[in-house]
Amino acid sequence: MAKPSRLTNAAVSIGTAVGTAERKAREAQKAAQEQQKILRKKIKVLGSDLKKARKALQKAIARARS
Repeated sequence: MAKPSRLTNAAVSIGTAVGTAERKAREAQKAAQEQQKILRKKIKVLGSDLKKARKALQKAIARARS
């Protein structure tokens, strides 16, 4: 078997680096998507809490005026 050339060794090194970077990017994307789902849920909860607080405040203001 022939000894690999320097060009082949360089190509292997580049391919390894690209593969590692791509894997890290995919992991980061997956983590970001999970965090986005969590934040969407929190936003929905905060929105419903805000609506409840708004209704309660409006009722309190109406009682205070009468």
